[in-house]
Amino acid sequence: MNQWLRKIFCYLDRYYVKQHSLPTLEETGLQLFKTEIYQHFKGHATSAIICLINEEREGAIIDKTLIKSIIGIYESMEVTYELEQPLLDATRVYYSGKMKNLYAKSSMSACLAMAEEALDNEKTRVVEYLNPATEPKILGKIRGLMTFYKLKDAVTNLELALWKARINEENGQDRDMCHVGCGAGIIVKGVLQFL
Repeated sequence: MNQWLRKIFCYLDRYYVKQHSLPTLEETGLQLFKTEIYQHFKGHATSAIICLINEEREGAIIDKTLIKSIIGIYESMEVTYELEQPLLDATRVYYSGKMKNLYAKSSMSACLAMAEEALDNEKTRVVEYLNPATEPKILGKIRGLMTFYKLKDAVTNLELALWKARINEENGQDRDMCHVGCGAGIIVKGVLQFL
């Protein structure tokens, strides 16, 4: 509708608006849309988009052209940050829950395989309907979770190895491990605090 109004009032835009240094009809229409409509519905719109994206992550078929056009509206109003940060937070929460469940039920390799698949899916998602500038941020969230679970697995393995070394030390085996066993608790606590 904004474009039709602009065509009708093209004469005003070319002459009257320029002579009086006023904003064009398109700029005024966009500003009014932003203040009168968008401000009231931005929370609902952002939540709905994130909900649809999460449904697609679960395997549902969604209307990608609708999401792309809504994201285009965010971009034309220059408010992509109002969608991007909630989307990144939702991505972290979604994949964190998935990886946590998979890590508890399965092996580390299965968790990492799921993360690799998620990276590929998110790359495709960005190409299909998200802003290309969002790609490194979304992938960074998933890679951060991968790093977390790799470190968690390494710490678990280290803790197990140190625990075995301590048992061996207490049983009189491997006297060379005495100094390692004494500092095991400190090392594990320090690494877990870092995580």
